[in-house]
Amino acid sequence: MVQSNKKKNSNKKKVVSEKTFEEHISDVEFIIDELNGKELSLEDSVESYKKAVSSIELAKKILTRAEKEIEVVEKNFRLKNKE
Repeated sequence: MVQSNKKKNSNKKKVVSEKTFEEHISDVEFIIDELNGKELSLEDSVESYKKAVSSIELAKKILTRAEKEIEVVEKNFRLKNKE
């Protein structure tokens, strides 16, 4: 019984922690401003850079999913118009 609760909770965490495309872009913009405006140590700069790259990669994945959805919609539209 306890294990099934853990699975439910872990699934909730995935949904809650998933950010939107816009949120990832906003994170990158914030990091860029932070890197440009503050005197950060080299270590902090590298960590911020890593976070920005990670956010960019996640945003790209979301964008790719959206592009695939659009392709499906367009394909279905073309098929309906052929009939």
